[in-house]
Amino acid sequence: MLKILHTGDLHLDSPLSSLDFNAAEKARDSHRQVFSKMMQYAIQEDVDVILIAGDLFDSKYVSAATKELVIKLFRDFAKPIVIAPGNHDPYSLVPLYKSGALPENVRVFSTEELSRFDFDELELSVYGYAFVTSSLEHSPLAEYNMALGKNPIRLLCAHAELGAPLSKYAPVTVSDIERFGFSYAALGHVHNPPEIKSGGTPISYCGFLFGRSFDELGEGGAYLVTLDGDKTKSKRVVFSEQSFIREELDVSGAADESELSQKISDFIIEKGYGENISLRLTLVGTVDITLTVNEKALEKNRGELALLEIKDRTLPVPDSDYLMRDTSIKGEIYRTLLPKLESEDTDERRLAAKALSVALLALDGHNVSSVLELDENELEGDE
Repeated sequence: MLKILHTGDLHLDSPLSSLDFNAAEKARDSHRQVFSKMMQYAIQEDVDVILIAGDLFDSKYVSAATKELVIKLFRDFAKPIVIAPGNHDPYSLVPLYKSGALPENVRVFSTEELSRFDFDELELSVYGYAFVTSSLEHSPLAEYNMALGKNPIRLLCAHAELGAPLSKYAPVTVSDIERFGFSYAALGHVHNPPEIKSGGTPISYCGFLFGRSFDELGEGGAYLVTLDGDKTKSKRVVFSEQSFIREELDVSGAADESELSQKISDFIIEKGYGENISLRLTLVGTVDITLTVNEKALEKNRGELALLEIKDRTLPVPDSDYLMRDTSIKGEIYRTLLPKLESEDTDERRLAAKALSVALLALDGHNVSSVLELDENELEGDE
């Protein structure tokens, strides 16, 4: 029986530019702690080999604290560790990979050509390649025609993008992988991966170890994979206590900002979200046209959450019957915008409603500056 820990996409030393200096450093230290927790788990579970499928580091700049910790934890593990550098930490740009400072039990792929490391004592060969720059526009597996090694257990450790033939990040296909008869293919690069269907070879993305933004949703972890004869079992092990979550809250009928705040507080309490949760809450529904939603003010209503982001996607609704009959400029504006207000396109409806809100508020002498503050997500679509 062989035990494998499949990880990757750790992005240690991420800049976290959205945070201030102290908060970013605290987060980076938290990430190192999660990494330490995972490595200790590997020792406790008597894992035979660790596969790191790229992006161990976020860039070529590795802090002294991170470098020292990585070397120590790798040495403490003592058993084989295989690293396949990814597009964020390409082999040629990360000095640590070439410095000779890594312990002898660590093997790092160094070229774009598919190669292997043999561990005869485990009857194991690990195949892989390295990004040597920030992109790799071909599939190293498709070009490999050498004879396979003698060891019966063959694993793949690679940073790749499946199902994207024009990708700049190693556009590998399922058929590329399956022709080798790997016992398991450990991939990195896609942080929130779908389940991968294959005819024979078990193929998995490791996902992220710890969330750093709302692009990495849910719990961070790694896979513990067990090979026992022809049987392959894997389970996801959660190591990160912090989670990023996106939710929607319908605030239809809210009369004022105080009522909005109460709805948000009640929602957070109902969900049971606490200090380990960073929440992006999108407000939807219809509200009175005179209600100004102040996102920044509402974000102060976060309770025990680690972070609260509010996105206003409500639709300001006037009294449509009155406006349809109105003979003033207000009615004329409403009737002009009506086709867009009734559009099947959600974004078109929302922008038309925003335009109507601005016009009506301005005609009534209200300050429209807060209504005009369209964020980049409104103009370009969510990330």
